Amino acid sequence: MGLERRLEIAAVVGLAMACGRSAPPPSSTGGGATALAAGTARAATSTGPRVCTPADARCADDATAEVCSADGQRYERVACGVGALCLEGRCVALAVPPPTPGAPARPGPAGALDPRRLQALRGDGWLNAWGAAGPLPAGAIAAYVPAAGGAAGTGAVEAVGPWMPRCEAGGFVTALPRAEPQGTQPRYALLGGYLVSGKRRRVALLAGIRGGARVLVNDALAAAVSRPGGEAPFKDETIADIELQEGVNPVLVVAEQQDQAPAGLWLRVRDPDGRALPDLLFAPAVAEGCPIAELLQIRSTPRPVQGGFSVEISARLPGVAPRQPADLAYRAELRGEGGEAPREIAAGRLEARDLAGAGAATELPASPPKAGKYEIALWIGEGEAPARIPLVFRGDLHDRIVALEAQLAGVEASGVPAGSKASFAHHVRTLARALAAGQPDASWLRARTADAEKIAAALARGEDPYRAKTGVVFRAYRSKLDGELSPYPVFIPPSYRPDGPALPLVIAFHGLDNPPEIALRTVIGEAPDKDTDRAWAARHLPAFPDQRAILAAPSGYGNAGQRPLGEHDVLAVIDEVKAHYRIDPRRISITGYSMGGTVAFVVPLHYPDLFSASAPLCGYPNLKSWDSVRGVRHAPWEDRLIEQRAIVNYVENGLHLPLHVVHGGLDGPERSRVIVDRYRELGYRVDFDLQEELDHNVWDHGYEEGRMITWLTARRRPEAPARVRLVTGELRYASSYWVRLLATREPPGDDAKRFAEIDARWVKAEGKVEVTTRGVGALALDLGAMGARGAVRAVVDGRELALPEAPAVAYLVATDGGGWATAAEEPPSAGKKRPGVSGPLDDIQRHPQLIVYGTQDAAQTEANRQVAEHFASYDTWAAARFPVKPDAEVGEEDLRGRSLVLIGGPASNRTTALFAAELPVRFEPGAIVLRGKRHEGDGVGVSLIYPHPRDPAEYVVLHAGVGFRGTLYSRHLPRLAPDYLVYDARLTVQKSGNLLDRRVALDGGFFDDAWR
Repeated sequence: MGLERRLEIAAVVGLAMACGRSAPPPSSTGGGATALAAGTARAATSTGPRVCTPADARCADDATAEVCSADGQRYERVACGVGALCLEGRCVALAVPPPTPGAPARPGPAGALDPRRLQALRGDGWLNAWGAAGPLPAGAIAAYVPAAGGAAGTGAVEAVGPWMPRCEAGGFVTALPRAEPQGTQPRYALLGGYLVSGKRRRVALLAGIRGGARVLVNDALAAAVSRPGGEAPFKDETIADIELQEGVNPVLVVAEQQDQAPAGLWLRVRDPDGRALPDLLFAPAVAEGCPIAELLQIRSTPRPVQGGFSVEISARLPGVAPRQPADLAYRAELRGEGGEAPREIAAGRLEARDLAGAGAATELPASPPKAGKYEIALWIGEGEAPARIPLVFRGDLHDRIVALEAQLAGVEASGVPAGSKASFAHHVRTLARALAAGQPDASWLRARTADAEKIAAALARGEDPYRAKTGVVFRAYRSKLDGELSPYPVFIPPSYRPDGPALPLVIAFHGLDNPPEIALRTVIGEAPDKDTDRAWAARHLPAFPDQRAILAAPSGYGNAGQRPLGEHDVLAVIDEVKAHYRIDPRRISITGYSMGGTVAFVVPLHYPDLFSASAPLCGYPNLKSWDSVRGVRHAPWEDRLIEQRAIVNYVENGLHLPLHVVHGGLDGPERSRVIVDRYRELGYRVDFDLQEELDHNVWDHGYEEGRMITWLTARRRPEAPARVRLVTGELRYASSYWVRLLATREPPGDDAKRFAEIDARWVKAEGKVEVTTRGVGALALDLGAMGARGAVRAVVDGRELALPEAPAVAYLVATDGGGWATAAEEPPSAGKKRPGVSGPLDDIQRHPQLIVYGTQDAAQTEANRQVAEHFASYDTWAAARFPVKPDAEVGEEDLRGRSLVLIGGPASNRTTALFAAELPVRFEPGAIVLRGKRHEGDGVGVSLIYPHPRDPAEYVVLHAGVGFRGTLYSRHLPRLAPDYLVYDARLTVQKSGNLLDRRVALDGGFFDDAWR
């Protein structure tokens, strides 16, 4: 008999002995009676066809294993012994191993785990049912803190107190809730449980931790993370490779609350490649466990309908769940506050297969008999306490709002301007959302509903009700970036006439966490005081004075501020207002306070020929002095990015942009002074109102009685200035008046400040334009906009050129010898960096985009989806929401007309594979190759921006790893990232922030002007 054949028979014999009832009981040390160790089996005599592979094994039930016979013709049943459970085809001992010598005793009963306590991991696989003790002082957890060698410490243990079940309906487990200030002493809590594995295996422990946590598996330190400050963690942001033993593996979490913020964690286990482990079991370290009702994640979404609400209910088990869940009965009652008897509104069953998957859904109809406050009491399963869903029914007002919603489709098909359709849709949807949320401000609801009904009546007559509407008008536009409605309130003074004279436009940008309506009332001198509810103040606006100016307040995608999304919104709102109202294009100005003050510094210096004046209040344009920039190490590409984004480097553009700057003397006035001083050096117009006794709140002074509006509207930008200055570190900001930058030229050396500079003077009396440049490869002069007529000659960097006769556009191209030549047409830019397609990574935020995540590799799909959801909003402060699709749903129509953000490499994302040959990165087994450098390891990831191969106006952005880990790490990119970065797990020590700081990248930098 051959050796392989003898081994097959030995394996089968081993399973029979291990699972037979006559086998000795498993030892108390936790050594499992493996199914493939020893035993007896019948010799095979049949020669029929095989039905299984010899040595294959499976579980018939908890107490019975089935092993494939040596001839492969049948499965033979063997019984597991006492204290063992069939798991993954083998009998596994459930004995809890004793603590490592010197480690403290574990919570829960000694001996073997009761199989009835074991739970499966469903849904996303979160470990969300534990035994818990705490809060505890430091002395109580001393023995649980691992020593330097990795094993648990041996310090004296104070009394820990009772261990209680900790059951979380979501995946995140809060170990310590928000606390009152505790001085400098941290607080601790313990979470205990047991992972049960059918075999010894390497696994990946994935965690997202808020506060601090040390995770011990089998008394050895698996992960230690500190995330102070209360910032919400990413799921799976910490990944540790550990080894599970066959049988019971104790898991202990030592959670630390380092400040007032809650402390807790997401925690789950995957195989090393990222796949789920459906056969892994878990039990909390207390005998009581968690009932299914306390593990169900229940979401409710009320939708107003005529006469009440239709409430969509979704119930899901996101983690720990019964191993064999049953269908759950549900029942719902509608209860009112007026003392009427509860009324059953629905009853039924939720299917177990849906609860453990995407979620079981049902609709609850709620038709209250009269206006008032109500709640739906919802029982699912055997829980005694129902879930409670509050509702507020507004009676006739409710039905009026629902009727308005029904008119939206007809309005969309009407011939009124798109901006009016978008404004009405946003108005009505705001009301519907307020109904669903139970908005208590009834007077605001009534007023806004009456206004919406007037607008609807005009639309039904085929009229544009916004054309002549005055006062504060709540408008919106359909954003080309994310396709969503973007709101902006605008004040139209009573003196405005649609066919009357054009009025100046003042853009007012809000401060951090302020709605745009607050910016409107602040600039007229009616800012709410610090104790006023900002949301209430935004709904109840004061009377606005008629200063013969239109005021508009962009929402700025929430708190995007001066960053790309916020800047885009400012420009879009200006375009919208100009499209719908008579605006004097030479009197468009901007002001803002705090974050809005920074916007009022940055945006007009990027677009100097758009604005007539700017009034920044208490802004912070001094990027180089921000705490997140100064005092931390800089990679070379970060120095270049800092120079590009430091608005002081753009001050030359302010030649025709007067500033009125207001700052408090107690609020770090050097922040604004960095711009003011440079303005003064250049001899530009600037007023610096430094209020020595004021802190950050200078808006009451600066905007008192609306005087800043008077100052702004009195300024008018020139139409064709004789001198134009343009400086830029990014090709996106490439024009000013009659000068346009077409291409840059790399300066010699390694200068981080790689700016292109153009200084152009039109000497009309001599018919001559004088131009000096630095770092410019090509430029255009609009001779007609300059005011030239007839023949024009040019002197460029001291060399004379003949230009075409005005009013043509003259194109000038730098030659290899350092001279200049004219071109008959704009030089081709195909394959080169150009305005709008020049990087770096965050330039994608200025483009319409589709985020596509890969689903071709089951091991990476989950990570790809998480990363796609992250980049759907880009910035935790911003309110954008870009569309997301799995690659399997991407059609040919999706591949043009917008940029693509691809999540996952070519092996996991078929859209990435479609473009792989045209991208500058190559994926090899176990490695990524970029610009001739090979980076090896499963945890290596890459993020890059590159021209779209099928649409030259758009980008492809790629976030992908060798495996799922590298893809997940992309969520930790800093805000200021170059054209490409290559990284590994060292990127995860921080998230967000402007620079890498403590993070480490393997490589990074910029592609050259030819995207090489």
